Amino acid sequence: MLSAVLRSEHALQMSIAIVRSFVRMRELISQNKDVAVRIDKLERSQDRTSSLIEVPVKDIDRLAQAQHRLRLVDRFCLIARSPKDAAR
Repeated sequence: MLSAVLRSEHALQMSIAIVRSFVRMRELISQNKDVAVRIDKLERSQDRTSSLIEVPVKDIDRLAQAQHRLRLVDRFCLIARSPKDAAR
């Protein structure tokens, strides 16, 4: 590698350091595969949970919208009543 081109002691030491760095990177990647698998499982679990929660949230939103519409209708009915109707 580098030492083959430059033919110096420093180039040889750098080549060794580069190879060691790549070996260490490979070790770290292989050690972190377990972590990556666990993260993947957690993400899939979170996706299932969020899809289960989505249904009640949509129902709550629908109910809140219906309740809002009822309030609007009640207000309209109060405004539309004449003073004679309110006295009854």
